[in-house]
Order: sequence, then C-alpha cells, then structure tokens
Amino acid sequence: MSKVKHPNIYLKEVGFLADSSSVGSFVPAISAMDLNDNKPVSINGLIKDKYVFIDFWGSWCGPCIQSIPKLRSFYERIKDRTDVLMLGVAKENNKKDIEKLKKIIGNEKIGWLNLWLADKEKEGVTSIINKLAVEAYPTYLIIDNKGKIVYKEQSIYKTEEAINLFMKLINE
Repeated sequence: MSKVKHPNIYLKEVGFLADSSSVGSFVPAISAMDLNDNKPVSINGLIKDKYVFIDFWGSWCGPCIQSIPKLRSFYERIKDRTDVLMLGVAKENNKKDIEKLKKIIGNEKIGWLNLWLADKEKEGVTSIINKLAVEAYPTYLIIDNKGKIVYKEQSIYKTEEAINLFMKLINE
C-alpha cells in the first residue's frame, strides 16, 4: 500500500494474482444468500472437512431445471453421509425471483441446501459466483475434504460425469 486517501487505497504492486476458480486451487472465502432471510451465508464454514458437490443454477435456466431429476436421484444416494454436502447456488435476477425459485425447489422436491445470489450482487468481493468464475449454467463444482477444487465443468451434458466423479471421490 502506498497511501490511503479516503475513500481510495493506492497500491504500488500486487504481484501475481492467482486464479482461485480453477481445478487445483483452494476455495477462497465465499458467500451467498439464505433463501429465507436474505442474509449472507459464509460457505467456508459449511464445507469445512466435507466433500462438496455444488450445482450452480437458476430458475430461469431450462437446462438446469432439466438436470434436477438426475441430481435428486444422486442426492438420495448421499444425503445420509455426514462427510458430504450437496449445495445448490442459484443466480437470480432479483429478490422477487426468489418465490419462483422456492416454488421450483418445492415442486421438484429438492432436498439439498440451496442458496442464491442476485445478478447485481455477483460481482461482490466474497460472491461465490465471482470468486469461482461461474459464467455458464449449469456449472458443477466438486471440492475435496481439504478444500481443494477437484472438478469444474459448465454444461448439462456433464451432469452424469460430475456425479460419477463425486461418487468415486467419496468412495475411495
């Protein structure tokens, strides 16, 4: 830091900036919003010492909705394991879309934890969408129990591949 002149902080050189979104990286400090009270949830506490499968989706995303039956079947196989977390993170246009999202979660009998982020909040400093560079939907992300990203793919055609890799990882 070279100087502080409110409201700015001036930096001389930050050096190499690591990409915290790629396979092999450790998960940075990330958050998303609770569906019920719209308060931020620190995801790092939720995933500590767990194998984590994250489905990035949205109520507006046809391919995301289409993948739900496969994900629901997958969830039924892992839901009783204490060393595993399945998490959905929905990017929505705004808070009023949350009711549509909740309706889909109810109608589709989605039993895993779901959080959300408004499109305008995706650029936030700890935004999970920003920090993990999610640019297409659905995106599947797998994190090992040490907090390292071991898989990241952005395609409905990768749903089964992601599920199979996760099952192999947790059964080794």
